[in-house]
Amino acid sequence: MGVDGSRIEADPERGSESDPARPRSLRCSAVRRVDLFQV
Repeated sequence: MGVDGSRIEADPERGSESDPARPRSLRCSAVRRVDLFQV
């Protein structure tokens, strides 16, 4: 999961274009989820 979060943060625009079905809130949620898991 950590890799996913890092990848999304590294290229947020690319992910959005690649997956238009994934809104910004979903991406933010994923990053927050990774933070929770790390903690």
